[in-house]
Amino acid sequence: MTNNADLFQRRYEIYGIFSKILEGPVNDSLKNVFIGILDCVDKFALQADDIEFHNNIISIINYLNSVDSIELNRVYTTLFISGGYGKIICPSVSMYLGSSGHVMAQERDDIMEIYSKNSLFLTDEFKEQEDHIAAMLSYISLICKDISKNNILNESTIDFLVDFIKKYVIQLLDKLIDE
Repeated sequence: MTNNADLFQRRYEIYGIFSKILEGPVNDSLKNVFIGILDCVDKFALQADDIEFHNNIISIINYLNSVDSIELNRVYTTLFISGGYGKIICPSVSMYLGSSGHVMAQERDDIMEIYSKNSLFLTDEFKEQEDHIAAMLSYISLICKDISKNNILNESTIDFLVDFIKKYVIQLLDKLIDE
């Protein structure tokens, strides 16, 4: 494999792990893989001399190390399913980035069209809407897998991924962090 293939293989794995974590529920094995990824991200933060980012990553790692998967799943359920903190957070693009503020809105249809153009569809086991953060991360993961497997990297694919991440993923993550 070339360096690009290796890089996109790692991206495939990392985006896939983030997708699984945000799809919930999490087991201890997946939690430990996530901690390993955060350790690598922390090394990057230290190399970049970004102390604030380093401190935030360390806080997350310390929290994850202090709880088991049962507690993580309780928090996940409280945030995303039961609304135990007074509001259910619905991590979908149409809910937070759409003009209507409703799930299953036009933004969901736009994302479904993007998936369809690449002949990708969610499995029947995935019970969330198509513009859910986990679905989008899984989609990015599959594109990275395809790049790695076929060793085909072109500017239009990179531009598309960057645009998709900027338009949907980063903006949605910003809104979810605010919540």
